[in-house]
Amino acid sequence: MISEAQAIEKAFTILRRELSPPEYVAFLRAVTPRFKDSARELRERTRGLTVDETLRRIRASKKPTRGPAP
Repeated sequence: MISEAQAIEKAFTILRRELSPPEYVAFLRAVTPRFKDSARELRERTRGLTVDETLRRIRASKKPTRGPAP
């Protein structure tokens, strides 16, 4: 059995290959009701970005930050 993280990564790979950015937003609206209010903001924040660039930025924002070097 695969982990949840692996399943999500596989889903992102499929979505990246198969959906355009507007289709991706529509998908999020369909499967997650709380995104209905955020769909416009997501569309504005990702306007002009490829799906790959959007995912890269999401992944980068999730990396832990380190404090200043001693």
